[in-house]
Amino acid sequence: MALSPKTDKVKLAMVQGVQHLFFVCEIYKAQISSGRFFLHEHPKAATSWGLWMIKEVLAMEGVVTVDCDQCAFGLWCTDGVGEALVKKPTKWMTNANEIAVRLDRKCVNEKKEEKHWQYDLLKLDKKGMRVIEKYPVALVNAVLGLRIELNSKGELATLEAGSHVDEPDVWQTHPEYYERIDDANSGTKLDAGLVAKGREAEMDFLQTYLGAWAYDKIENCIQETGKQPIPMTWVDINKGDDMRPNVRCRSCVQETRRRSPTDVVDTFSATPPYEALRLMVSMTMTPRNDEEANHVLLFVDITRAHPHCLMTRKLWIKLPSEDPRSNEEGVCGLLERSMYGCRDADLNFELFVRHVMVDELGFVSGKWSACVFEHEKKHLTAYVYGDNFTVKGLRDEVEKFLVV
Repeated sequence: MALSPKTDKVKLAMVQGVQHLFFVCEIYKAQISSGRFFLHEHPKAATSWGLWMIKEVLAMEGVVTVDCDQCAFGLWCTDGVGEALVKKPTKWMTNANEIAVRLDRKCVNEKKEEKHWQYDLLKLDKKGMRVIEKYPVALVNAVLGLRIELNSKGELATLEAGSHVDEPDVWQTHPEYYERIDDANSGTKLDAGLVAKGREAEMDFLQTYLGAWAYDKIENCIQETGKQPIPMTWVDINKGDDMRPNVRCRSCVQETRRRSPTDVVDTFSATPPYEALRLMVSMTMTPRNDEEANHVLLFVDITRAHPHCLMTRKLWIKLPSEDPRSNEEGVCGLLERSMYGCRDADLNFELFVRHVMVDELGFVSGKWSACVFEHEKKHLTAYVYGDNFTVKGLRDEVEKFLVV
């Protein structure tokens, strides 16, 4: 930093530089007072070394300065003539003795022999200056002498990397947890990394996107139901093959009649007659008029259908091990969404579909089968079997339905 201002721009830069230097010196003092370390670097010829805030830090116990030439650490630069060392005299201030000892290196080529010539810093262009602003690797290793300093004080063990703050993972889905996971269909062993990614994606969908469960106390579950929360499990399947694996993971509630004596009426969901689908295909292939001659069929399979539905009753679950709160004693989950495995999941989805089709889209439900719908104005017919939709109508209207 030059302390000989000539223009307003330079004056402003100088004021800002001094303010910044004062700020970092206060940090250095705090580090020293707390028994920690600091390292300050500036060009050897910089007039800032004579400022009062720097002198205050230098006057503190244990603070030393050392000079080094960065060419001694292997600072190189290349121009049109060739590659050469750059001296770049630098001064350091620190209270870490191990760093100071390692940085105290001077140029050994003051005679400027032909095989070891050096750049003149004043002749480097802007591009060259950017290159020499990077510390050479040997210089970085010298600064890492701090590790020895910390070891000597007992603040860092041999196998530790340093002080750090651990941030908990969003989900506990590390590949090493899944070394023995088999395909639910074939029984073959699945790749642990792919299982980890699949379960992480499922947890993101269920909790981050849908908020599938809230957190509650196990004692509340026992008080209301007289039983422990219902356990959960995973169904992991490779939808691809050995060459192109596509591992999908689904979290399921293990609700059984023994664990949850829900009446069968409250779990029933209708299914359409297969003849209705055959009739739609036949009518598409044998149109009765010119309009029907332009009808097409749309087939839609809803992904992760059940969790889109809200729960209509209270159901407590044991948190999956992928949820970090599963490690907390006395904590369970209270379902907000109808998960796979819930005894009334199919019924909840049927009611949800009916609400969307009738109340929102204007379809009329069939009297004989509640799973067949018709839209008189748009001339659309829909056949719903679980989470599979078949829609018949004009292409434009069918595509609009798909967007909805």
